[in-house]
Amino acid sequence: MEEENQKRLNDVTNKESQEDSESKMKVLDINPADLEEVESEHKDLTDFEKHRLEKAKIESAEIVLIPSGYSKRTDGKVHRLKITGEIVETVEIEDKQGNKKQVELRPSELVNLEEDKEGNLKGLPTGENSQWQILKKSLDIDSIKELIGKALPMRINVTKSGSKFLGFMY
Repeated sequence: MEEENQKRLNDVTNKESQEDSESKMKVLDINPADLEEVESEHKDLTDFEKHRLEKAKIESAEIVLIPSGYSKRTDGKVHRLKITGEIVETVEIEDKQGNKKQVELRPSELVNLEEDKEGNLKGLPTGENSQWQILKKSLDIDSIKELIGKALPMRINVTKSGSKFLGFMY
C-alpha cells in the first residue's frame, strides 16, 4: 500500500514538474531546418581529458544548500555534502572587455544527505547504495573527518547545459 502511494506521489510530482518546465518554455516561430551551423563563442577553459583518472586530494567537506525540484523546504533547497579537491590546474581567461584573470580548477562532488519530512537535515544516509556509503567504502573511512587528505581519481562531469567540470570517481 505504501509503495503504491509513493508511486502515485511520484507520478503527480513528475507531472507537476513537467508542467512547470513547459510553463516556462516559449515556442518560437522559427523553422529549425533553416538554422545554419555557427562556431560557438563558448570556449572550454581547459582540456579536462588530461585530468581524467588522475588523483586529487580532498581538501574540504562542507554542508551546503542547493536549489532542487525535490526539496521539501519552503525555499526550494536541499542539503548536500560538498566535497572539494585540491587545485589541479590554474588557467588564464580573458573576459569580453579583454581583462585577464586566473581561474583555479579543482574537482568537487555533491553527496546526498538525509532530510526529514520538512527538509531539515537529519544526517548521513546509511543505505548500502547511497553515495555516502559508496564513498566511505572506496576510501576505507568511517567518518567525514577522515575524508581530508584522501585521494580519488577525477572524472569529467557534464551538466545538462553542456558545461564541464571536474568531479571525483568513487
